[in-house]
Order: sequence, then C-alpha cells, then structure tokens
Amino acid sequence: MKRKSATILALSSVVIIYGLYYFGLPYVLNKPFTEKLIENKALQTAGYKIDLVNPKFKTSYIPAVKIYADNFYILNDDKSKALSVEKPYAKIKLFPLIFKKVEIANFNAKNLDANIIFDKNSKFRLGQYLIEKKENSDINIDKAKLRLAGYTINLFDEVQKKTIKLDGKYFSLDEFKKDKHIKFSTDSTLHTGEKSAKIQANIDMNLPFKNISEDKAMLDLNIENLDISDFTVYAKTLSHNKIKELKGLINIKTETKTVNEHRNIFGQISIDNLGIMQNDLASSIYSKNPIKINGDINIIKNGIDINNLKILSKN
Repeated sequence: MKRKSATILALSSVVIIYGLYYFGLPYVLNKPFTEKLIENKALQTAGYKIDLVNPKFKTSYIPAVKIYADNFYILNDDKSKALSVEKPYAKIKLFPLIFKKVEIANFNAKNLDANIIFDKNSKFRLGQYLIEKKENSDINIDKAKLRLAGYTINLFDEVQKKTIKLDGKYFSLDEFKKDKHIKFSTDSTLHTGEKSAKIQANIDMNLPFKNISEDKAMLDLNIENLDISDFTVYAKTLSHNKIKELKGLINIKTETKTVNEHRNIFGQISIDNLGIMQNDLASSIYSKNPIKINGDINIIKNGIDINNLKILSKN
C-alpha cells in the first residue's frame, strides 16, 4: 500500500509540475512587463539595445518555449536599426539551458536586414556594436535550425568609402550541431557598386571539415563573376596584413552526383587575372593568363580521392 501511495504521489507531482510548466509559464510570460524585462536583460548582459515588438510565448509538449513577435530590432543610440527581423519565431529547448547550452530547435523569419560597418580602425561592427569573438561565453549555441524567407546584409566600408550589399532570396540552415555537422542552402546576389555576383550554395558535411566521412558530403556551388579585388582590405585585416592584395574574377560550378553508388563531386573553376599577393613575393600566387580547373573527386573518410584533375592556362 505504501509503495502504491508513493507511486500515486510521484505521478501526481509530475502532473502538477508539468501543468505549471505547460499552462503556468505562458500565463506568466505573456504579461506586459515581460517585453521590458527581456529588453533590459539584453542591455545588461550583452550591451545591446533591443526592441521586441508584441512578443507572444507558448510552450510545447516537450519542454521548450516558443517565441513569436511582430518584429525584433537591435537599435543604435540614435534609434537607427543595426538589425531588423520581421515576423521572427523561435523555439528554444529548456533542458540544454541548464548546462548553459542553447539548442534552437527552430528559428524562422520573413525577412532579416543587417547593417554591418567596417570602420576606420579596420574593425567590423553590427551598427555601433563591435563584432568580436568571446572566448569564455557563458552560453554556447550547441544545435540550431534556421529559415529566412529573405535577407539583406549591408556592409558599409568606411575605409574604402563604398557599400557592399548581399541580397538573399532565402537562407536555410537545416541542421547545425557544433563540431559535428552542418547542412545549409542559400540563393543570393552580391552587389558591389555597379558589379554583381551570383552566389548559390547547397552544402552538407561533417564538422570540422577535416572529419568528413565517406559518401556523406555534398557540395553544390554556383558562383558567377565574383571579383575578389573588392575584398582586399578585409583579407588584409583577417590575415593580419599577411595578404597585401587580392585580384581575380572567379566563376565556380560544382555538383554532387552518385556514381557507382558513391558520391562524386564534379567541379569547374575559372579565374581571370588571379593574384593573391603577399609581402613576400615568393609566397604570392599570381597569373596574368586565365586559369581553368576541372576536377572529379570522391569523398572518403577524412579526405578526398582525386579521380581527375586538369589545370589549364596559357604559357
């Protein structure tokens, strides 16, 4: 009898706790003060001024919080927008938070606009906020899924006094597992002044990239008319001034096919007027003549098997 009573008591406790979670948590979160509480917390912990417009909270059967909003903004001091997200929806699992890990089961948005600045000190900023890697962050993103129906990333270059704009039709991160796996696809156009380049990608592979598995990787790329000279100043910064200059017009086409029950990646690369110039000329790569590369590779465990590789250029 005592054992039966203990079982009933335990089950009753679980039902009560689950009821408090499923019905009570949304009741508490969907109060007017929650919006301000989140905005103040973001300012205190991360230094971001945010505006979460008309948030709504729900819970799912498996412990997770669903967050809906009309809009989400990261604001500069002058009230201009560093980041704008239209109709954001996020589902965040609760148990991983106990271990200071964020698992974004889903994030969707109708549109995302980001305004990035490359300032006169050669630093990248999201609006007024410095973009920097935090080595000892209290929270780490462990898993994520993301879908953007459209996106625009504006890069305002204060050094070269020009704007680079990436217009995306969509971006889909179907799976991200930290240090294990990534799968994503996108379709976008890169605008630099009067020039534009097409960028399409469908990529599926293990992480880190050196840990690829046999027949597991997919690399479908289509890059048209990408002028890498536009990125010289960024290459200098990211290489700590090892790279002096970039030159070249690049076109890349790769496609993953199944041949004899194995995944093969077929690729064509053409480069006009290539130059990756370093301070040490002997370490530089350059060619005044067009270069064409045709290849066919198999994905094997922790490496690649080259079936065919041709590099063509005039003498």
